Amino acid sequence: MKCMIIGSKHWGKKNDPTVFAEKLGADLYFWEDIVLDIRTGAVKILHAGKNLLEEGYKLAICMGWYKNGEKSIYRDLAYSVAKIFEASGIEYWNSEMGMQRSVSKLSQMTVMALNGVNVPMTR
Repeated sequence: MKCMIIGSKHWGKKNDPTVFAEKLGADLYFWEDIVLDIRTGAVKILHAGKNLLEEGYKLAICMGWYKNGEKSIYRDLAYSVAKIFEASGIEYWNSEMGMQRSVSKLSQMTVMALNGVNVPMTR
């Protein structure tokens, strides 16, 4: 099963995403490098210009997204990514990521676009 790891460059003292990726033979991406391309009915998760949704991933293991303070935007990015994975049929761990609520325009635009509501192109 083709798997991706999404982790934080600021992982702290535990849960180093590079170790997970190495042990699982998974591709590693960092929250800090992900760009969402949001358009009505067509949302993409981009990394270095590549749409990760077109890479054949069946599973995403997402870590390092639950942050506080000025890095709390990671939570809303993770919520947006979870909604995109759900719409794309990609399983993800952990389910808490998709059980939050929208707290910024990022996830609001993502959810609206996925549901066919007209939104301006947003990155």
